[in-house]
Amino acid sequence: MDKSDFLNTLKSFRTEIAGLKNEINVVKNKQIHSKTLRQKIEVIATIWFDKIESTLRHHYSIDSKILDRCHDLFGKLVESSTIIPSKSVVLTLLQDTEKAISSELIVHVLKFQTEIK
Repeated sequence: MDKSDFLNTLKSFRTEIAGLKNEINVVKNKQIHSKTLRQKIEVIATIWFDKIESTLRHHYSIDSKILDRCHDLFGKLVESSTIIPSKSVVLTLLQDTEKAISSELIVHVLKFQTEIK
């Protein structure tokens, strides 16, 4: 995957996170009882682990502290998807992941210099 394709993937991923935040914001309860929403949380985290994290680690030389922090955030999202989580906890995790993707990961990939062939 070239740089522009990966940037589009990151931006799309950020949009999915924002959409999930919006869906969770309308939940009236203090906890997320909806199995569908919990599955969406799991899917978001799985995309991170399966498609995004490894590409960032192996192709874009992202600082391991940043990736480890993101890894922990998405790990907590996976854990929350297996129980009936607090709405506020999930929203905080999603907000933190969205912020990291925008301010750290996308910016780093944009600045990353690729070889000219």
